[in-house]
Amino acid sequence: MKYIILFLFFLSCNTQKSISSPPQFINDVDCQEEINRAVYDYKKGKKKYIISGLFVADEFQMYYNNYMLKEYGISVEVNCNPSFKEQCYANAMENEIENEFGKKFIDRTLVQAKKKYRSINKKASN
Repeated sequence: MKYIILFLFFLSCNTQKSISSPPQFINDVDCQEEINRAVYDYKKGKKKYIISGLFVADEFQMYYNNYMLKEYGISVEVNCNPSFKEQCYANAMENEIENEFGKKFIDRTLVQAKKKYRSINKKASN
């Protein structure tokens, strides 16, 4: 059932909205507010890796979401069409994750999770 709900959510991400860019001084202030909020949230234990854009919710992605939460306490979320402020928050949160776990952390965890996922699937099919 949860796969159906997630699938429907991700299908809704196919919609496009056009956002006119606000003046640069507004962007800088708004973005800094979101950066501050992300840093604060991270320090309080709210760790989120936010995927921006279209996303396919397959079995591996469901495994990866659980893997990140269990192994690192990081929830994986998707925002298919983020606003400017949402993207600032997502970028700042990813920076906080990399500050704690190292550069290219997400890439490394994807590789690790794929290896574990494949080994689990091999055992299940034997």
